[in-house]
Amino acid sequence: MEITKSLIVKYQKNEEVEKLLSDFKDMVNFCIRKAQEIKTTSIKKLHKACYEELKKRYNYNTIFYPMAYRIASQVIRSFKKNGGKFPEEIPEVKKKIVRLHKLYFKIVEDKLIIHIRPNEIVEVKLELSDYHKKELGKGKIGEVIIDESCVYIPVKYEINLTESKEAIAIDVNENNIAFVDS
Repeated sequence: MEITKSLIVKYQKNEEVEKLLSDFKDMVNFCIRKAQEIKTTSIKKLHKACYEELKKRYNYNTIFYPMAYRIASQVIRSFKKNGGKFPEEIPEVKKKIVRLHKLYFKIVEDKLIIHIRPNEIVEVKLELSDYHKKELGKGKIGEVIIDESCVYIPVKYEINLTESKEAIAIDVNENNIAFVDS
């Protein structure tokens, strides 16, 4: 069975990361406005409507643009699910975040190295604890998310449930206690 554990790591801010966060927020909001204009949440239609314009406006590796309209689509769907009237009303992303595709970053020792443009990187100094270092060595790292204060690193790894000899789940109900073990 595969599980994912998200490590929340503080980092030292720098100007390049602040610029990337700000630009990515602007990209997502641009994609939301474009989605309103063409009345869609389809990633395929957003790609067709946004990709070339994002390439003209921003100078980043092209993987950042699909990430922006994926997040825009998720924001709109969440907005609609919570009672928002899209496209009459339009959501806006206020928090600065960026999602990094796993091919465009690597973690080396205590640094997150982001490939933002061809032959150009940004180094982010991570404040890794011994626990973080141990967990990073256990499995594969997925798409990282950076916000204004933390880096969220998903680590996926396999666990074998057939080898467990202890209780795995306990459900405390009003009339009984149920548990499952292997």
